[in-house]
Amino acid sequence: MERLVDLARIVAGGFAMPRFFFDITENEKTVVDPDGHELPSAQKAHDEAVRTATALSMDAATTTCPHVVEVAVCDAKHHVICAATVTFDPGQLEL
Repeated sequence: MERLVDLARIVAGGFAMPRFFFDITENEKTVVDPDGHELPSAQKAHDEAVRTATALSMDAATTTCPHVVEVAVCDAKHHVICAATVTFDPGQLEL
């Protein structure tokens, strides 16, 4: 069905960009992206995953607990094509 929609866009004069899904895992809790986003390339999707993982880890940096953020990029068939992971560990004060 998705292929037919893409073909219809091309025939109608529009270029169909690939759809990528960004599944976010924070400390072993995953939120699956149900809608995805159209982007011009897998490289652009990877760049977005890096930016998103970095931004989410910056939000977690205000805590004193270790925190892991992973943004997995999936293709239209929901196969992971790449992932960006940021690990935040504030360490401990040694006196």
